[in-house]
Amino acid sequence: MYEHATELASLGKSEKITPEKLGTDSLVQLATVKVPELIGEQAWQLRKLAYDLEPDIDLAEIAGMRHRMVHHYEGIDWGVVYEATFEDVPRLAEALEGIMRKRHLI
Repeated sequence: MYEHATELASLGKSEKITPEKLGTDSLVQLATVKVPELIGEQAWQLRKLAYDLEPDIDLAEIAGMRHRMVHHYEGIDWGVVYEATFEDVPRLAEALEGIMRKRHLI
């Protein structure tokens, strides 16, 4: 989960993924949908194991986003994808990095 979140966050920071490209570039669209799906699947697996990361990381919410994206309930909401790509995933990457450092895993 950390690797996927960090990669997507770095693509946004490097401007390889931009809000403009989100609306026009099919590779950017694929990346911004697939990476949160992968993160959500990992969150779902951790949740099933009753694994707790930190109180401020809601695994159920992350997994729920994955379910909505994979099953395309009412289609893809690009506003949600934008928010995940440019706000939620970068915050998650930072939080996961803090956990990894605290646990001496990186």
